[in-house]
Amino acid sequence: MQYFEELKSMTQIFSYGEFILWNNEAITIENHSLFWKSWVERGIYFIQDILNSSGNFLTLDEFQTKFQIKINFLQYFQLITAIPSDLKKKAKSHAAPTRDSLETTTISTFPGKTNLDLSVMGCKNYYKLFNESCVIEPTGVKKWKDKFPNDFVDWSNKFLHIYRSSKDNKLRQFSFKLLHRTIVTKKELNKFRLVNDAAHITFCSNPDSIEHTILDCNVVTSFYSEAFSWFNQTCDTNIYLSNKQITLDDIT
Repeated sequence: MQYFEELKSMTQIFSYGEFILWNNEAITIENHSLFWKSWVERGIYFIQDILNSSGNFLTLDEFQTKFQIKINFLQYFQLITAIPSDLKKKAKSHAAPTRDSLETTTISTFPGKTNLDLSVMGCKNYYKLFNESCVIEPTGVKKWKDKFPNDFVDWSNKFLHIYRSSKDNKLRQFSFKLLHRTIVTKKELNKFRLVNDAAHITFCSNPDSIEHTILDCNVVTSFYSEAFSWFNQTCDTNIYLSNKQITLDDIT
């Protein structure tokens, strides 16, 4: 719902939504929103529909004459009592939305993008839309920025590079988790109280953590060095990458 509220705000669609009488969380009777089908069939949709030219509620007779409907007076007064006074004042100062606005399902989102038809959109479409427009910086990226402030200026490109650097799905998953810092080490297990302390790595005397195990550990550094030596000797190349370049897929 939070994301849909952002979409409404961004596109200005359903800007009239707060004035709708039906299924409106601000207009309730005994904590339940309303939907009276017979009223909808008579074209009663908005708060403005039951206001007169002075911005006051129609009398029961005026209401029945205007919409050619016969109702119980208790039902009518239940509705007007359920409408908050501040919402009534706001509706009074706004023109009544057109009936065509209720049938509008096509919206324009971003310049250069095709219009969206909400009537055929599913969860997948909304997820893709908000991923494309996401401006929220992941928590993992913020932590990497603290350590490498100059390497995460364009952090979204780091994630795109995962799919350029390897076709192996397991390597891609590992790189994705590493950038998001969701790889679980003994440091995290200790934080979640699943182990008693941030135990040391079995092959060195330092506490286990993402930074140490992937970047700083002497044993890992030695492994990287031997791997590059073997590769260069086998393929007659001269390639060497730092631990940071390997970790962050910074191969340019």
